Amino acid sequence: MKNKLLLPHKYRMIGCILVLPAAALMIAVYVYNFSFRFLRSHLVWNEGAISDKIDFTGTISIIISFISLFMIAFSKERIEDEYVAQVRLRALQISVYVSYLVLALGTLIFYDFSYLWVLYINMFTIPVIFIVLYQYHLHIKPRISNQSPV
Repeated sequence: MKNKLLLPHKYRMIGCILVLPAAALMIAVYVYNFSFRFLRSHLVWNEGAISDKIDFTGTISIIISFISLFMIAFSKERIEDEYVAQVRLRALQISVYVSYLVLALGTLIFYDFSYLWVLYINMFTIPVIFIVLYQYHLHIKPRISNQSPV
């Protein structure tokens, strides 16, 4: 089955290489307030007033994370067939369901500024859950079910 919307297989390796440094950078930025000096702007015109500084380190870390997760999630397998397409669709459906469940529970539980963290984390639930489910159902589950009991 030909799917023209998927990236070539080699992009998965590029995404795997980028995801760990991107995640480490996001943790450093949002937990430890890390910042690259060259990504700081000191004078910014903002709604008729001059603001003193804006830091783009967090923005860059989010963009790199999204790109790397996208490459991992939507790269072709070496052999694309109907089974792979079915596993891909099922994993995508379940990840969207879980993402909406997280969003609904976060809406009920959190309020005010804490809710922004729910939205922030929810941005990554679909690709992360999709990758985990897809890899499990495609690679790990068949190996577990084919093992004979000792």
